[in-house]
Amino acid sequence: MVEISTISMQQVFTERLYLREFREGDITNAYLTALQDPELLKLTEARHTKWTRDAAIQYVRDSNVPGVMELIGIFLKDANLHIGSIRLSGFSFIHKRVEFGILVWNRSAWGKGYATEAIIRLEQYVFDELKFHKL
Repeated sequence: MVEISTISMQQVFTERLYLREFREGDITNAYLTALQDPELLKLTEARHTKWTRDAAIQYVRDSNVPGVMELIGIFLKDANLHIGSIRLSGFSFIHKRVEFGILVWNRSAWGKGYATEAIIRLEQYVFDELKFHKL
């Protein structure tokens, strides 16, 4: 059984990406600008927030709570560039399931299969490392 305190994705790799815990230092001006784009956020819970740097920092702090929520950054390996995020939430240790949301906010990364690649690796993490049964 996975201990709640050990839930925190270490850096993991795919062919073109790496995924790891999203940190306050990962908040860039480009990321904040994307969070102001109503077209980008229209189908997300993030659409209800005014995204200042302070709001983003608080979100990162609130989103990295073992066993409650985990915010994972999606980065291009070759460019070391943050292009999106995955949020794990709704952890159920009894039923061995967790929910996720994904946002590729960097428009130049759209249509290239990065989200699919990240989700495939996320499935491996959830099923193989956390030993959960449902994502």
